[in-house]
Amino acid sequence: MERPLVSIVIPSYYTPNKDLKLLIDCLNSVFSSKYRNYEVVVVDDASDVPLSRLLDRRMLAKITLMRNQHNSGYGYSCNVGAKLAKGRYICFLNDDMKLKPNTLDILVKTAHRHKRHGIFVCKEVDYYDEKIVRSVGMAMDRFGNTLSLKNANCKSVFYAPGSPSFMRLDVFREIGGFDEDLYLFAEDVDLSWRVRLRNYEIMYVGDAVVHHFGSITTRHEFTPFHLYLYQRNTARVFMKNWSVKTLPISLILFAFQSSLMLFYFLATRKYAFTIMIVRAYLSNLKEFKSILTKRQKVQLMRKVDDSKIKKYIWPGWLLPTRRKLLMKLY
Repeated sequence: MERPLVSIVIPSYYTPNKDLKLLIDCLNSVFSSKYRNYEVVVVDDASDVPLSRLLDRRMLAKITLMRNQHNSGYGYSCNVGAKLAKGRYICFLNDDMKLKPNTLDILVKTAHRHKRHGIFVCKEVDYYDEKIVRSVGMAMDRFGNTLSLKNANCKSVFYAPGSPSFMRLDVFREIGGFDEDLYLFAEDVDLSWRVRLRNYEIMYVGDAVVHHFGSITTRHEFTPFHLYLYQRNTARVFMKNWSVKTLPISLILFAFQSSLMLFYFLATRKYAFTIMIVRAYLSNLKEFKSILTKRQKVQLMRKVDDSKIKKYIWPGWLLPTRRKLLMKLY
């Protein structure tokens, strides 16, 4: 079998309270891969201290390093890296992830056998204990709530996390890459949805293991700003990707859930969260023309109807099942 080039894109945002060793270990795991035909693009998302000053010369000689002028978010950084990519495949990694030595080899062989699949999902495990499965892909319900699936026998998922994610580069470019306006949250839902609309499948590859330290950008707290992004972006993803037949009921369900959350935050006097829900709606009203333009492009490129999308939607309502988690976050 041929050994096509794999472009590995690693967005990184370094702050003084973030351990640089995580990025170094991430890069070393790539350099230790049994699959040798790869290139590495690291995108510095306007870190407090430029990565060019923090990485040693030997490390810098093995990678292509780009620096954003401003902190522009995950999707933007991935798109910057993808523009430089020369491979047949592209692999997105967080800077706190580690590849197992055989992961790239498994992914390339799987992609070679399954040519109608656009994205391949890795088995994401704990950074220190491989027995702890963190995700085998992502689910989404009709309200826009998402959930990491942890069933190691899962064969199909609705969407792939933004990282780790392995894609055909031509498919990534065909659908226009990540929506940079989303900044953070739901950009991976949107990307996978558009891949499915082009009639490509998404496959979970259980033998392709990636260790993940954690969502160190956001894991310490769920802030009102995070809720704002979640509310704003989920509505935008719905407006872009559902057909005109499905969109009205989907927006009604989403608005119903938002109203419940709004009343909850009012009742518990968490007014900052209440304000952010309102701001999210106002933001989408302000950007409605731009959202509509993007919707038109997505709908023109679709090859399948919503019936194919709906069969991957989680059948229940995920919000009640995650009540304890939501109470803790909010």
